[in-house]
Amino acid sequence: MSYQIAIPSYKRYEILKTQTLPTLDKLQADRDKIHIFVANEEEEEQYRAVIGDDYRIVVGQRGISTQRKYIHNYFADNERVVSFDDDVQEMYEKGVTKIQPLTYTLDEIVTRGYEVTEKYGARLWGVNPNSNNFFLKDELSVGLRYITATIMGSYGKEWIFSDPERRMTNTGEDAHSSLRAFVKYGAVVRFEYICFKTNWFAEGGNRTCVQEDGQTREERHLEELTWVQSRFADLCKLQIHKDTGISSLRFKPITIAREPR
Repeated sequence: MSYQIAIPSYKRYEILKTQTLPTLDKLQADRDKIHIFVANEEEEEQYRAVIGDDYRIVVGQRGISTQRKYIHNYFADNERVVSFDDDVQEMYEKGVTKIQPLTYTLDEIVTRGYEVTEKYGARLWGVNPNSNNFFLKDELSVGLRYITATIMGSYGKEWIFSDPERRMTNTGEDAHSSLRAFVKYGAVVRFEYICFKTNWFAEGGNRTCVQEDGQTREERHLEELTWVQSRFADLCKLQIHKDTGISSLRFKPITIAREPR
């Protein structure tokens, strides 16, 4: 199956080099498919100095939502685009009693993801954001689910991301994209048995970009999720975790179909 790999990254040269790129190598990803999207020419030089010449680096735009729009407009209409964050440390799958290292190649995951997505007329697929084996299931769910852009599949020129009328949510963009995709196409697809390890609020990337704009990521996150919830009030509920103070959206559980592992 033909597809391209997109990695948006901002001020995380070493993290990208030591985390997502080795993870992709473990998944036997074709390096010729990998496109690393950076904010400007200065960033391009810094990334090139750290990761070398084995990867294609594309100068896009600053800010994850605007960069995501740029990425989807960069690729041809309907070209399959698989996105990875720059800090994916490891990928796992459901085991008998605990998660275990992923045994699938990226080609196998991508092929299965798009097969199910296209079977149901959806335009977005992803993996489980929860790395607790207890909450993983031996299935792909079709319906309303939170799709994190940490690892997701979509298409070039896809309306979910490229719509010129879309508000540029930043730290709330994954929830916003998931809800837009469900409302527009009736479903998203998620691998419930595949998960990953990352540091959700690490330095660099979105956190640094928001701080440069004069806010903390936690402040911006609450602001944007509040806005998203107000637009999709029948499909999600805003909650703030007592221990961490981090806000999130709880989606209404809607399942249209389940596909076997």
